[in-house]
Amino acid sequence: MESDDKLLTTDTEPLRIVAFKHDAEVKLYIVGYECTIAVTSNGGLLGALLALLMAHYVFDLRYLPQHAMALAVFQTIVMEEPYTGKVSQNLKFFLKSIRNILGVKSSDDC
Repeated sequence: MESDDKLLTTDTEPLRIVAFKHDAEVKLYIVGYECTIAVTSNGGLLGALLALLMAHYVFDLRYLPQHAMALAVFQTIVMEEPYTGKVSQNLKFFLKSIRNILGVKSSDDC
C-alpha cells in the first residue's frame, strides 16, 4: 500500500504527516529528519496531529512557519502549554475566544 520512497526524508526535511489510503484503510506516518514514525490508526488524523505536536516537544524542534499558528492553538489549548514563539494579535484574540468558550482559565502568555 505505502510507497517506501514517500517515507524517506533527508536530515533537513521538517516533520510532517503522510497518509496512505487503500480502500477503507488509512495508514498515517510522521516523517522528517530521516525518521519515520507509524501512527496508530485508531487515533485518526487528530491522533497524528497530536503525535506531530509531541514529536516537536520530544525533539525540541521549532514549528514550520506555515504551521506554527495552527500548532500553537493545539499546544496552548490541548496540551495547556504556553506557546513562546511569535504570535499575531488575531491568534491572541482567537485563543482568548476559545478559552472563554471552553471555560479555560486565561493567562497572559499565549
